[in-house]
This record gives sequence, structure tokens and C-alpha cells, in this order.
Amino acid sequence: MNVYLRKSVAGATLHPPWKSFVERNPKMTAELEVKWESPPLVNNGLVAREDVAQEVVDKIKNLILNLHTLEEGRQLLSALPLVHFESATEATYQPVRYFMK
Repeated sequence: MNVYLRKSVAGATLHPPWKSFVERNPKMTAELEVKWESPPLVNNGLVAREDVAQEVVDKIKNLILNLHTLEEGRQLLSALPLVHFESATEATYQPVRYFMK
């Protein structure tokens, strides 16, 4: 918004809020230009303290990873907007490490 209002010369955002802003404000975004996009990066990690029982962590992980298989889950995901969650590995975070360097 500050770029549009000419309070700054450049700005940055994540893709979902930018997409939402474009959909809601086509006249404003027509006056803006995307100069650079980074490759997609991992977002929204699920973490648990080490004192949480592994069975609880596994149950929550299973529920989240399978939300898309239930109608109620798909409704919840659509509000984010997401299609599904994906399980991450060490390799999943390599682009983030590269980006941070």
C-alpha cells in the first residue's frame, strides 16, 4: 500500500496476500509493477515443544496432512486459501537456506 501511496519506492509481500490484494484492488495494482519474484519458499511450519508426547504430535500431523480428504477440512483450507498441507523434509528447506545466503 505504501508503494501505491508513494510513501516508499519499493515493497515486498508474500504471494497469498499479494494475490488477494490484486483480486480486491485491480485499479490500484494496475499502477504497480512487480519487478522481481523469488522462487516459492516453504511456509507455515508445524512445530511442537519437545515435552509434547510424540503420539500427540503424530496425531495432529496426520489430521493436518489429511484435511483435504474431508469436506469440512477442504472448507477450512479454502479459507486460507490452501489445497492441502505437505510433509516437509530437510530437502524441503534447502531453497530457504539458499535464499537466506
